[in-house]
Amino acid sequence: QVMTPTGQEATLAELSFEILARRGDIPFELVDLRMGVNPDDYIDPDQQGQTFTFNYERASQAEEHVLPDGAILLSDCKTIDWQEDTYYVLEEDINSAEQDCMYFDAQHITLDCQGNSITGTDLETYQNNNGVVMYINNTVQNCVISGFNNAIRGGTQGNILNNVIDGNKDGIKLFTRQKDNDIRGNTIQRNTKTGITIGNGPNNLVEDNHILNNGWDGIMVGNGAKDNIIENNEIYNNSRNGIKVNGGSIANQLTERNEFTGNIMCRNALAAQPRNGPGYFDFHCEEHVKSTTGDENYADDVVGCTRQGHEWPAQNELSRCADIPVPCELIVPLHGSVTDECT
Repeated sequence: QVMTPTGQEATLAELSFEILARRGDIPFELVDLRMGVNPDDYIDPDQQGQTFTFNYERASQAEEHVLPDGAILLSDCKTIDWQEDTYYVLEEDINSAEQDCMYFDAQHITLDCQGNSITGTDLETYQNNNGVVMYINNTVQNCVISGFNNAIRGGTQGNILNNVIDGNKDGIKLFTRQKDNDIRGNTIQRNTKTGITIGNGPNNLVEDNHILNNGWDGIMVGNGAKDNIIENNEIYNNSRNGIKVNGGSIANQLTERNEFTGNIMCRNALAAQPRNGPGYFDFHCEEHVKSTTGDENYADDVVGCTRQGHEWPAQNELSRCADIPVPCELIVPLHGSVTDECT
């Protein structure tokens, strides 16, 4: 018997939506939904109280997709000779035993994995390897990336959209002065270090990401970062801070004017002894952080971000995490039987 999240028996339309919703927006389609084991017994959408068999696959396999004009299909890693203004499609899962798998050397590139995976297989040899290295005006979307030192090493004016970043050292990492990036709709989990790192660059948007069960911070904002927007992210069960904002102590490294709005930061600081003890918190601003703003955030504990000089209005609510459901992990790879696992 298949139930909706509200406890009602599911219709065919609701089941299709639920499958799509639980895949981190990576395109899946319900190929068929059968009642029992007889392949001729397709479900009547009005039928209730039955046991069903699911058969689903990536949308790229379920139907023929029209690719943009000039799109290029990839079936292996690529580190040189990218063409500007070109749409690349990864058409199958690939493994990488190299320093980097995808290394962009041109502007205005889109890499669309269509739900296929990029997996690093030799992190012991290449301890600083990267799944994708971005340049300027690049887009990486719909990828499943695991097994790298950095899953995605960001660039400038890039888009990192609807990816599953699972089981790397660091998830998404912006380095010095990398700016104007849009990091949105990603599931970032079970990385041994930090989920998303913003170096000291300005004007980055981190929005609608699901960040959980990482070994260090969920999101780390580096010394000197300015004018970044962190909004509507769900940040759970990370071992250190949910969000950590580092504070530079000299004029040219001040961390200031960063905005945090609508984030749910719950059950983080798992490494603190006791829980939420010294050092790690759901939201932690260091001493020299300036003019942090935002509202409608939920957290159990906020340290440093509410002191004088910060605009931290009453719309932010502490101790609301008890009202938030326990989050689920997205289990990858996305082949065969895929389940959600709650912690």
